[in-house]
Amino acid sequence: MRIALIVVLAATAVPPAGAQQNVPPPPPALGISLGIAGGIAVPVREFARTNAAGYTVGAFADFGAIEQPVSVRLEASMQEFPRRSEAPADAPNVRIAIGGATLVARSPQGSSAVTVLAGLAAYRATDLKIRPGVSAGLGLELPVRTFTSVAETRVNFILGGEKPLTTIPITLGFRF
Repeated sequence: MRIALIVVLAATAVPPAGAQQNVPPPPPALGISLGIAGGIAVPVREFARTNAAGYTVGAFADFGAIEQPVSVRLEASMQEFPRRSEAPADAPNVRIAIGGATLVARSPQGSSAVTVLAGLAAYRATDLKIRPGVSAGLGLELPVRTFTSVAETRVNFILGGEKPLTTIPITLGFRF
């Protein structure tokens, strides 16, 4: 009796050889990496008349499906531009706080990857209200043992107000 019961259970548990199963594919695994970066920031156009090149520092969290070429990066950074010595006396040193989201598209080239960046952010410059802005740029990622080195350059267009600002940060960093 026990053997007959085991045979019946086994026969109903195993589908026939030609039967199709409707099982959805598993969702992609999400990867999260954190990073830091720093470098030089260059003012452009009208902004360059009163302020010299300065620095930029920042941190980011990169969210994407593992082995997919596109990810979303949440970023926070700070740029500072000293006043030029020949600028009018009322021209201040300018500090810009930035928070935003960037779409990162990677094109793997062997073990490295070329990246294309496009983002939206909120910019808060010295003595100015928070302004919207956009950025676009290119980068290169090179894996090194336990982290990935990141080199990027982009153009930030800070919109609104009487005096739109444009900056070009050039950064080197690490993604873990």
